[in-house]
Amino acid sequence: MAVYKGFVEGASVDSIVYEHTSLVAPHITNELKVIQKFGPFPATPIVASKRLDPNIVKAIKKALLEMHQDEEGRKILKNMGILGFTYLEPKHYETIAQMISYIKKNK
Repeated sequence: MAVYKGFVEGASVDSIVYEHTSLVAPHITNELKVIQKFGPFPATPIVASKRLDPNIVKAIKKALLEMHQDEEGRKILKNMGILGFTYLEPKHYETIAQMISYIKKNK
């Protein structure tokens, strides 16, 4: 939104957010130019505080992973523009960690 509103000249945006915006508000993405894509990368992780009760974390994780199995969950997912959630091991984010390491070394 910051680029669209003219607050900044460029920014990074999550691909899911960009794709969803192009579906629901194409007048916004029509005013933007994608200059670079990186990836493929896994989607942004969903995180919780380490202080949160482990049973609550487990219940949230279960709800997210299973919500595609019922009508209400599918409706929510459709409105989000996604089919569902899946669990990824931390190793799937290794490419991002390597990118961060590279950037830190080459400042």
